[in-house]
Amino acid sequence: MVVYYAHSMLIYGTDRERKELAALKRYFGDAHIVNPNGDVQSSRSMVPFLEAVERSDVVAFSDVDGWIGRGVYTEVHHAHQHDKTLFHIGQQTMNIVAFTGGVRVANRDDWKYRYAKVVTNNLLRIPG
Repeated sequence: MVVYYAHSMLIYGTDRERKELAALKRYFGDAHIVNPNGDVQSSRSMVPFLEAVERSDVVAFSDVDGWIGRGVYTEVHHAHQHDKTLFHIGQQTMNIVAFTGGVRVANRDDWKYRYAKVVTNNLLRIPG
């Protein structure tokens, strides 16, 4: 199984990124975790990231205080369009849950932090 880990560049290289990766490894066992912070050759385009989403079996994403930037939004939206199973990583708890909610664009001018709001009222808890 391949899990694509969509997360904000604001947490790249931080303790939070390390904790989220550890949580993903706990929940998905021997799955290969694709971390765009190092595993995807980036350019000024989202294409390499979206191709990595397409190659994945599932996409797990995190937010920052309930918000996601444009990059994570684009990855989540692309995953949904390609019928990928989505999982959400809880910011405080590091719980991983199947995501059946949605994301709503809130501010098209704020690409890094508050581009879209995560709507989590439809989360289904998956024991791990």
